[in-house]
Amino acid sequence: MHITNDLLARINDNDPAAYKELYEITFTPLTVFAYRMTDNEDESEDIAIAAFTRLLSKNLIFEAVEQLKAYLYISVRNSALNYLRVAKKEDPPEEKTAGRIANR
Repeated sequence: MHITNDLLARINDNDPAAYKELYEITFTPLTVFAYRMTDNEDESEDIAIAAFTRLLSKNLIFEAVEQLKAYLYISVRNSALNYLRVAKKEDPPEEKTAGRIANR
């Protein structure tokens, strides 16, 4: 993922073409990052898209490329962790479920 200082300046100026370019540069790496945590391709894409949606809605200013990358990766990480937390609550461990079924 290579984000230039020029692209960062255009993002800070809210240039729509810059956001499109950022999306094209970072979508795949962010999706892969989310997939490594969730093991769910569709959810990983949704998580990456949500990170961009949050970025667009907040109108943040970044002083360095590293700050922008960190924002995106932290946003994806937090969303992936939230997904895993919810998935864990919705899908009880098989051992407990198997025990409940056997005791019926």
